[in-house]
Amino acid sequence: MTWSASNEPAPVRRAPAKRPSCPPESEEQKALFDWWQRTPYARHFVMYHIPNGGRRDKITGARLKAEGVVAGVPDVFLASPRQGFHGLYIEMKRQRGGTVQATQKELITALRQAGYRVEVCKGWWEAREVIENYLTGEIPKGASRRVEPAANQQPLTDRRGRCAVQGR
Repeated sequence: MTWSASNEPAPVRRAPAKRPSCPPESEEQKALFDWWQRTPYARHFVMYHIPNGGRRDKITGARLKAEGVVAGVPDVFLASPRQGFHGLYIEMKRQRGGTVQATQKELITALRQAGYRVEVCKGWWEAREVIENYLTGEIPKGASRRVEPAANQQPLTDRRGRCAVQGR
């Protein structure tokens, strides 16, 4: 069958070449935890995902809110005090296209003021670098710095610079 009266064959239509897609945030997070389980760190430190996001029906959302779920909590927490921080929170984003929402920005600011290190990482490799730097004592250029404790928070060191909290 032809498409014109002159019996010329119809042109072949080809789909435009697709650029390799950027992995979704969940895949980046799986890759991060796959790496984590293979490191010696996993035997000595606790790191976990905070399942706060995702689509839910209204009833489940209301129940979770009543149970204390807070919007904007970062995705990953490494429970280890280091470098004057109480622990490390990581908000995972896709390598391209991920944006930090207003509720996330507010909570990130509050967590930093409370003495936690919080980083937004685009892709699992960036998160890996942040974790390794945090655990080895290096603070990469541009990373969030330790902030002064809030007025109602006990300082981590006494006036001589010694640790005021036992076990650190």
